[in-house]
Amino acid sequence: MNVADTTHSITGRLQQLSGYMSAWMKFLGISNMLLGAFMAITIVGLLFAWLPLWIGILLYQAGERASDAARGDEQKLVEMLDKIRLYVVINSVLTMLWLAFAVGFLVFFYVITSMPAEALRGLMEYVF
Repeated sequence: MNVADTTHSITGRLQQLSGYMSAWMKFLGISNMLLGAFMAITIVGLLFAWLPLWIGILLYQAGERASDAARGDEQKLVEMLDKIRLYVVINSVLTMLWLAFAVGFLVFFYVITSMPAEALRGLMEYVF
């Protein structure tokens, strides 16, 4: 098997897999867009609603590109992978932010619970 045959078979397999992935990516995209729409109903949710909307749009577009790639358009395969790359980057950054928030909360909780009762009462009087 020469290099051209190997490249063609890999591309063919990627196109086939993209066809299988297409419907699921579109489903996840629509689900994320609906989540963003529901989040936008509340004032606090309005601040963060753009994230699931953006992720949903990326996934839906990747699903569209996957459909085109399954029909033999190699350029759409590259575009699909680029959309998925951006989706993974966004989710990685969000995961790091949520982990930092969780660690900060745990440290705050530990500090508050390890304070002597008198200091905690004084803090509560100062705050309230």
